[in-house]
Amino acid sequence: MKEKKKYRYRERIFLNEDYENSTFVVAIVENSKHKKRNKDEDSNCGTKLRVEGPYGIVTLNFELDLPDQVEVSLNKIRAFERLLKKFRKAAEKEAKFRKKKSYEHIKDKFITVK
Repeated sequence: MKEKKKYRYRERIFLNEDYENSTFVVAIVENSKHKKRNKDEDSNCGTKLRVEGPYGIVTLNFELDLPDQVEVSLNKIRAFERLLKKFRKAAEKEAKFRKKKSYEHIKDKFITVK
């Protein structure tokens, strides 16, 4: 009998509603609590973030097998998280600016029409 994989965390989110050209992100952290480690394998790398779209796949693997790998991987995750937060804030500011500019354009159009 094959044992089902157990996850500490697994989630998939779709980034758009176009199902034919769908883009999604899968975040996986496998639970290795009851998993026997095969000493011949370099790593099982059950910690990954995968972005998949119609034009390709990007997989970020985070090694957690050795103590030095843990610190490096967690630092990578933290850096990525900081980047995403700054990216979101910048995008929100840009969206607000563009919204304001589009309303100014519409307002100018209606004011000049007589």
